Formats: sequence, C-alpha cells, structure tokens
Amino acid sequence: MENLVGFLYLEDPDPLWLLALLAIPLIAVIVITVTAFLSSAPPPEFQSYTEERLFNAVWRWEYGSSGIWNLACFCQSCESRLVYSEGQIGYGGNVTKLICEHCTREVSETEGDYDYLEARVKREIDRRIRTGEYKRNLPSSN
Repeated sequence: MENLVGFLYLEDPDPLWLLALLAIPLIAVIVITVTAFLSSAPPPEFQSYTEERLFNAVWRWEYGSSGIWNLACFCQSCESRLVYSEGQIGYGGNVTKLICEHCTREVSETEGDYDYLEARVKREIDRRIRTGEYKRNLPSSN
C-alpha cells in the first residue's frame, strides 16, 4: 500500500501516471491524424481540368495550395514547349510572342509582357471553373 501511495503522490522518482497522462493526448492526436489521412475527401472535380487551348497554344498546369501553378504553353501542332519573346510596340506598349522552335513559327502575339499573358490565362481558367464551362474539356472517364 505504501508503494501505491508513493506512486500517486509523486514520491517515486519516475511517476508513471504522469507519463500515462501525457501519452493519452499524444495517442489521440496520432489517431485523429491517421484517420483524417486515410479518409480524406476526393479532390474537387475541377482539379482534373489541367489543359486548355488559349491564344493558339495548349496551356497545361497543376493545382497547388495557392491555386494554379506550373503553368506552361505548348505548340498545338507538335507539342513542343513554346518559348516567348517580349518586345515593344508603339509608344511604350509591350507585346509577347509565343514561338515554336520546332515548327519555326510564331504561334501567337498578345499585348503585354509574359507575366501579363500568364495572368490572363489564369484569369480565363478561373472564369471557366466558376462558370462550369471547364467541364466540356475534362477527359472522359470511359
């Protein structure tokens, strides 16, 4: 009986009950984390929408925690990754040309620099997601 009283009142140098008390929340956190990981919900349908044809190019991307990322453009004819060239037109206006080095042709010319072009593409993708228009371009599940 003395051993039990000493154990409960921290007279023992290794209070096992304190360790047990601390282990319970840790075990609960581990169980909750594993359960959440194993039963995670499927991604939203729009996340399978990763390709669109805009400005005479095929645009492909991935989704991350902050939205669209890894956006890249490809030639519609040969699937080569396009390069871009920025220039000026008129009095201070910018223009971006998308060029296929494999086909040796200019695919597209749009107003603004390349950052503006990427932002336009992202806005268009976002618009199509919000309106549901993207569904027509989803790969078929057959």
